[in-house]
Formats: sequence, C-alpha cells, structure tokens
Amino acid sequence: MTFFKTFLSILTFIVFTACGGSSAGTTSSTSSDSTSQSDVITSSDPSFSITNEYTSGFVGKFIDSPVSGLTYHCDTIDRTTDEEGLFNCENLPVTFSLGTIMLGTLDKLQADYLVFPQDILKQPRSAALHPEVTKMAVLLQSVDTDANALNGINIDPDMLKALSQELPQKTDLTDISLEDLNAILQNAIQTTSNVNLRVVSAQQAQDHLLFSISNNYKSPIQP
Repeated sequence: MTFFKTFLSILTFIVFTACGGSSAGTTSSTSSDSTSQSDVITSSDPSFSITNEYTSGFVGKFIDSPVSGLTYHCDTIDRTTDEEGLFNCENLPVTFSLGTIMLGTLDKLQADYLVFPQDILKQPRSAALHPEVTKMAVLLQSVDTDANALNGINIDPDMLKALSQELPQKTDLTDISLEDLNAILQNAIQTTSNVNLRVVSAQQAQDHLLFSISNNYKSPIQP
C-alpha cells in the first residue's frame, strides 16, 4: 500500500512537470511569434501609407499683365508662355528672352509662383521704379500686339522678327540703354504692318507695372 502511494505521488509529479514544461514552451513560442509580427508592416496595417509627392516641377506666371509668347528656357528646352503668361518647368533656373534680347534668369521662385520683371532682375518687388525694371516694362508693353496692356500682353510675332533684325546677336537687356532701346523699338515698329504698335514711355510703363503689382493676381495652380 505504501509502495502504491509512493508510486502514485511520483507519477503525479511527472505529469504535472510535463504539463508545466509544455505550457512554458507554448508561451515562449507565442511570444516569439508576436515579436516577429510587430516588425512587419503591410499595406493593410494602419501605419502603412503611400504618399505621392512632387519633388520637382512647377508652373509659374510671368506678369507685367500676363505676358503671352515670351520665350523661356529650362530643362534644356525652349518654350513660350501661353495666353495666361504661364510657363512650366521641372527645375530652376529659367531664362527669359524676347527674340534676341535676353531679359534675365530666374534662380528662385516667390511663394506665389508669380514672376515680375523685378524677380528676374533680382530686385525686390517694391523696386518697380528701378531703371532696369522700367526698361523691361517699356520693352514688354511696346511689343503688345494691340497696344493695350490692360487686357494682357500678347507679343506681336512680326515685332519679334523685326527686333531680331535690329539686334541679330543675342544681347542682354541690361547692356542696352533706355534711349537706345527706344530707338530700336521705333525702328522695328516701322518695319511691321501693325498700326497699333507704339513705343510706350517710361512713365506709362511704370504706371502700368505698379497697377499690375497691386492687381493681386492669383497664384497659378501647382501640379
């Protein structure tokens, strides 16, 4: 009887130990699996997301009134601004020209994505009366096909050809005096058939540019 009790106690101890060991083993296995799963992020996980961001590419708008037909160079390609003065590039810088006359290069964009003559001349927007800014405004407004910058500036194609004949070599606008520019414009106008064209005075050019700056043009929609 004593032997039987002893044997029963030993058997109970063995069974209990075995169950306890199995339970510990299961717990360890579950814990290991849990750690492994927490390091894996899948598309169904709330923390998983894909964001499409444009790291390059922008649309700007050239203003002295919106200027249509202005040549711009970026990304090794020449294009012209559309009827709203918009230009589209992947990267800066952007160089603007009118025929053989080089206006300047834009190295950075303002937050509104608008481009005024001051911007490509690296002058503050408040410098609307700067001599170089005035000279660019005179040029742009004098080549407007209907001579009415209030409804936008649409560069006259015949005027472009005439200017290229007057200045066959690429020339920086900053290297041309206002007096010489007026003479060049007058000579070019006389070779075109557009009776609307006229040379805008410095005062008229300044007045219109100031009006455009205060006009609160909307920023172009970005991609």
